Amino acid sequence: MISSEELTHLNWYEGRAPRADEVGIVQVGNSWRVYSTDERANAIYDTTYENEDTALGDFLPRLRATNRYFAMRENRLGR
Repeated sequence: MISSEELTHLNWYEGRAPRADEVGIVQVGNSWRVYSTDERANAIYDTTYENEDTALGDFLPRLRATNRYFAMRENRLGR
């Protein structure tokens, strides 16, 4: 879905620090963390799930919404 929908602004199970304006899903031990960050890479949403399917169910809609926001922003700025 991520590649077919050309979704960007994400951390897909990468073992790195969160970056600005992204939605992430990472495994932490036996749980999955879903987060989103602002322009300063501060977490504006951060929750942990015990079930990967539930985490993905939270991650994908957030990622799609973030990508819609950036597409609208680029459109408004004429880029």
